[in-house]
Amino acid sequence: MIVGALLLSIAAALVLTLAASGWRRLFYETAAGSWIGVGDGSLDVGHAEPSRWGGQGPGVHIEDGGMQYEWWVTTETVFFPDVWIVTIPLWMFAVLAGVPGAVLFTLGCRARRRAKAGACAKCGYDLRASASGAPCPECGAAVIAKKTGTDAARAG
Repeated sequence: MIVGALLLSIAAALVLTLAASGWRRLFYETAAGSWIGVGDGSLDVGHAEPSRWGGQGPGVHIEDGGMQYEWWVTTETVFFPDVWIVTIPLWMFAVLAGVPGAVLFTLGCRARRRAKAGACAKCGYDLRASASGAPCPECGAAVIAKKTGTDAARAG
């Protein structure tokens, strides 16, 4: 359940980044002319020979965004054959984190709810009439015995 919640948090952060990236572009450029950045709803990775492209020089740069979101993966060469850019939309990363996160979170919540109700966390079989600590008769899953208020009253 924790992994599911973490993946959902990552997906939410990516969606917020997607929305904010239309206003500003943030990228890092190396002295060799390679760069990686986020802007216009996508992650861009590219390379250009500094002598051919000019660039802004090595370091972190912030520019105004164009509010022209990229929705599909693209590769392109710009102006010269030695200048290339690969664009990967951020929504793809959000889906890759969000879908498994939602599934894991839901499964974790379901198992916890079943265990509280006295059912097998794996298959949902009603274990209230079963011996305490015995495996589930339906699926054979190990059952963790926990003391309830009635168990404590019987023991004392």
